[in-house]
Parts: sequence; C-alpha cells; structure tokens
Amino acid sequence: MDEIRNALIRGEGNKLSKKEYKFAIDLERKRLCEQLVFLTFISFVIGGVFFVSMYWDIKEKAYR
Repeated sequence: MDEIRNALIRGEGNKLSKKEYKFAIDLERKRLCEQLVFLTFISFVIGGVFFVSMYWDIKEKAYR
C-alpha cells in the first residue's frame, strides 16, 4: 500500500503494475463516492434549514 502511494506521489505512474494501478483506482473511486454521499447529505440538510426558515417567514407574513 505504501509503495503504491509513494509511486503515485512521485509521479511514477508508469512503473505501477496493472494490479497496483487497479487497486489505486478502486481506492480513489471509493473516496470520491464517500465524498459524494457526504456532500449530498449536507446539501439536503442545508436545504432543509432554508426551507424551515422560509416557511416560518412566509407563515408570519400570511397572518399579518
């Protein structure tokens, strides 16, 4: 694992074997999918907060 990471950091991508390259790609894909899920969840939370905030503002103006 450390050898793959060091080779990728130094830019020796052409010296990785096919198995090592596939392993590195799978790790990166997993990291990106986790990041996508996290950012999607955070976006829904922020959207929910905005919705609740606007709901109360609209409700107050409707009863005036």
